Amino acid sequence: MKNYSLKNLGQNKVEINYLSGLSLLFSYNTLVSVFTNGKYIRTSKNWSRTTSRHINSWILPDFKVEEMSQEKLENTFLKGIEYA
Repeated sequence: MKNYSLKNLGQNKVEINYLSGLSLLFSYNTLVSVFTNGKYIRTSKNWSRTTSRHINSWILPDFKVEEMSQEKLENTFLKGIEYA
């Protein structure tokens, strides 16, 4: 049984939801935002306007949002995930 599900949110925008409650947002195959423990964490890196729109449309209003460097975001939330 898989412990995650993939959800295509549009062109070049994918969400991965884990049974643990962790959700990851990818834009153009790059992790750009995370939802965990009732808060959003977004990359502090400035990407394209399209990627910024992806992030902003994914984050729900009235939730706490923190920023994290792109490197730390990837090291924290992608560590241990294997890619095919």
